[in-house]
Amino acid sequence: MSARAATHTCFALTVPGLETLAAAEIEERLEAEVKRTEPGMVLFRPEAVDRRLFRLRLVEDLFLFAWGSDQLTYRAADLKLITQWTRREVDWPRLFQLHHAVAAKPKGKPSYHLVAQMRGEHGYRRMDARDALFAGMRDKIPQSWLPRSEGAAVEVWLRIEGKRAICGVRLTDERMRHRQYKDEHVPASLRPVVAAAMVRLAAPGPGEWLVDPLCGAGTILAERLAEQRDALVLGGDCDRAAVRASVSNLRH
Repeated sequence: MSARAATHTCFALTVPGLETLAAAEIEERLEAEVKRTEPGMVLFRPEAVDRRLFRLRLVEDLFLFAWGSDQLTYRAADLKLITQWTRREVDWPRLFQLHHAVAAKPKGKPSYHLVAQMRGEHGYRRMDARDALFAGMRDKIPQSWLPRSEGAAVEVWLRIEGKRAICGVRLTDERMRHRQYKDEHVPASLRPVVAAAMVRLAAPGPGEWLVDPLCGAGTILAERLAEQRDALVLGGDCDRAAVRASVSNLRH
């Protein structure tokens, strides 16, 4: 099964408030069917799972969907459900195959990391949720893979917010969120997805200048150039350090 020929439901994380814009970009760029949006997240089914996913500008993280539920009880009984859903509801070999086909190739021996995030008051701790995830993943991860706390080739995430939980295999790393061009930073610098959203809403046409008189690290200018390499941009700042940072970032 090739990644190009296969398709699978995915979900994307973005800055809360930008999910509608992110969903529109996903539909346009990927010819995807958006299944659901909620604060900070878009669930969608792309035409194919391929590297076009990484061209999205309005999302910070991308995942292959494993399972999801909005029926958590806030009680410790949730932990047994997490283990059951992880063990019984997911075709893990297929997800790992899709991940390996499109994600960055790992260096060294194959490795994995399990991540649990929680928001809201629950009758169990985040580490308890991670342990429940681990129990469900037992015998699903190849024995040759090594556990790593950082820089693992494969990351399986469990996100819990109130009564909702979603689990998936991460396709991206910090470069999606921080961008490869962002070598230099200045205080209060815009998050790249916010800058990308501003460019999208401004919708500069061909031959129109995009001007940022307080350009800081040049994030808005960089996002415009990422959309159109020969776009007309002009930036400045009263802080010489900011100008130097923007020049360095825009060299990319």
